[in-house]
Amino acid sequence: MKNWTRNNGEPLRFICLNAILAGTTFQPLTLPLAAPLWAQQPTKKNVAVLNFEFGAVQKGIEGWDVGKGISDLLVDELLKRDTYVLIERQRLDAVVNEQAIAGQGVSTGTGGTQATQVVGKLAGAHALVTGSVTQFGTEQKNSRFGGGLIKFVPVVGGVAEFGKQKGKAKVAVTARIIDATTGQVLGSASGEGTSKREGTLLGGLGVGGGTIAGGGMSMTSSDFRQTILGEATVLAVSNLADELIKANNKIPVRKIEIRGKVAFVDGQKLVLNVGAPQGVQVGDVFVVSNIKSTIKDPDSGKVIKEEIEDLGQARVEQVEESSSTAVVVSGTGFQVGNLVTKK
Repeated sequence: MKNWTRNNGEPLRFICLNAILAGTTFQPLTLPLAAPLWAQQPTKKNVAVLNFEFGAVQKGIEGWDVGKGISDLLVDELLKRDTYVLIERQRLDAVVNEQAIAGQGVSTGTGGTQATQVVGKLAGAHALVTGSVTQFGTEQKNSRFGGGLIKFVPVVGGVAEFGKQKGKAKVAVTARIIDATTGQVLGSASGEGTSKREGTLLGGLGVGGGTIAGGGMSMTSSDFRQTILGEATVLAVSNLADELIKANNKIPVRKIEIRGKVAFVDGQKLVLNVGAPQGVQVGDVFVVSNIKSTIKDPDSGKVIKEEIEDLGQARVEQVEESSSTAVVVSGTGFQVGNLVTKK
């Protein structure tokens, strides 16, 4: 047998590992399984931004929907921050129009009416943002007071004259966050913006024609943003968005009823006709049902009761703007047109 030695010539001593481990009891090492990716997704709240009121600054700029422009800019700013799920404007406008046709007034200012709640529910929102534009124009120094007093100059003389107003542009907006279920005002926010530059409010846009003619200006366009009024507007809306993000914890998470239908069936994969605008999120489980019969109100023609047969369940794995893709987790016999309801 060969004797093993160290480099210095000393003999090596070996201990039998089996002897050390003899009689020792080992417990298996158990590692917690990671939750599936869909279960790790944080729940975002669905928010609908209504058009802002601008009656306080409307004089002289009739035909230019400043309130809608502010609303569009706010949606863009909130999307950048990726805190809320923003309800698609087309869907929201469709719901608002439906309520208007039904004779229910919808408040788009800083208050909350019953009809406003209805809009929120139908649009699948946890909360609504309503607001007003309180300042939209120039501010100038008053030399009679030593040049230190700033006064706001209201709009006069129509869009063309408005665009020629000189000075620093100043814009101020206020908003309220309303619970879409209860109508309770959850919080308020405001934002102001003053341009760093001085000049004509709409300098460079060709006041009296082009994008201004007929009130057709897009406040989300790069041309508008380059004006001093655009600079002040974007700053005001950005500050407002920051305040609205801080109010995230004030918005309660309630179960939102989401109903749709199966649009496509491919084995264990189902494509549903509801998506992100309706509040669908990855990981949502839908009950798939077959509507056996319906009962309608003889006067209005509206469905008042449905006889439903549950077929199984499917879990959402992908969400898009107009659809979502789910995999079957139980049940069989799914067909195009089946009713799907969020569990």
